[in-house]
Amino acid sequence: MYRGGLNQFLPFVVTVLAIVFTDLLTGIGIGMVVGIFFILKNSYHVSHTVVKEKSQAGREKYRIVLAEEVTFLNKGNILEELRRVPEGAELEIDMSRSAVVDPDVIELIENYKETARSNNIKLHVKQTAEDEKLEYEGMKF
Repeated sequence: MYRGGLNQFLPFVVTVLAIVFTDLLTGIGIGMVVGIFFILKNSYHVSHTVVKEKSQAGREKYRIVLAEEVTFLNKGNILEELRRVPEGAELEIDMSRSAVVDPDVIELIENYKETARSNNIKLHVKQTAEDEKLEYEGMKF
């Protein structure tokens, strides 16, 4: 467990200590709570990646790639990234690799479309792998 890192080792140690100092059922319950905490913490931090570059037109271009699973816990992080996109930039939100996107996050992106329009942000939302194929063929959609 130690070789697995702190995220695996700490819940294990807490579970063992809780079992020793309380009873089996309470110890397992405490261990589960600590394990769930680490799962939620990791899920919160790995919701997306941001790539910043210059476009061919000379505008700043941002690409936000969402993780495979995006829950309502990630809504705040994604909102902060959207707020950091400056006026006049290009923004692509890539959801093509996401298996699950919480409806709250989808609603956040839909609401952001109006903000992008008012801030002169060229927004593109890639929802499927088909969008990627069309992009490689040079088509606009």
